[in-house]
Amino acid sequence: MVVPPPAADPPAVDPPAVDVALVGAGPTASSLLERLVANVGEVIGAVPLRIHLVDPHRAGTGRVWRPDLHPLLWMNSLAADVTMFTDASVRCEGPIRPGPSLVEWAHEVPADELAALAPPDLVHEIRHLTGTSFPTRRVQSVYLEWFHRRLLATLPETVEVVRHASQAVDLTDLPDGRQRLTLHDVDDPLDVDVVVLALGHLDAEPGPTEADHARLRGEASVDALRSAAHRRALIACRRAVLRTGDRARPECWMQA
Repeated sequence: MVVPPPAADPPAVDPPAVDVALVGAGPTASSLLERLVANVGEVIGAVPLRIHLVDPHRAGTGRVWRPDLHPLLWMNSLAADVTMFTDASVRCEGPIRPGPSLVEWAHEVPADELAALAPPDLVHEIRHLTGTSFPTRRVQSVYLEWFHRRLLATLPETVEVVRHASQAVDLTDLPDGRQRLTLHDVDDPLDVDVVVLALGHLDAEPGPTEADHARLRGEASVDALRSAAHRRALIACRRAVLRTGDRARPECWMQA
């Protein structure tokens, strides 16, 4: 009797990836991405994780923290109080992964990395930050871009980040429990296990009252500009007088 050889073990099959879509790719999504990556080993082990970033604007900064913002737009937080990292003061699940605050980063980031992220005038602004500075929003844009690049460069092998430079226009639940995203000008929908809306600041369509106010503001724009220019000139003149101590120049007040 011929004994058949033992059956070969079936080939190993890789587990299917878990797909997560983040709609919005600004700092809110970056913070969530960092936490997903920090916890991936404990939560799903060796199962692959594929994270989709959906945003027509640059990943890491999104629309609000664009690098082309006007330099007179400032943050309302001190540089020492801004960070994208966790530390011992943070109560959260998973490992703590500390990193530099905005002001620490401004003085620690290598010159070549900073030069690749910002023009010389902005580099100068960043290097001269102090803990009590109110940074401009474009400084924060560079910090956010650096954080996002650093995060992508340190992904574990089981994690993949896919960028979709498009706008999500519809979200539906599928019968199997997954979710479907429809993207603008993209034929094939994006089917994932879960969708997270990390939208940040949203647009608001004006109602009838707001539209009427906007019309009135438009009609008064010329007078408003003249009034603003008058106030700026008056303030500048008063400051000049106070600096020189010359209070005997009434024409200065009149010119303003």
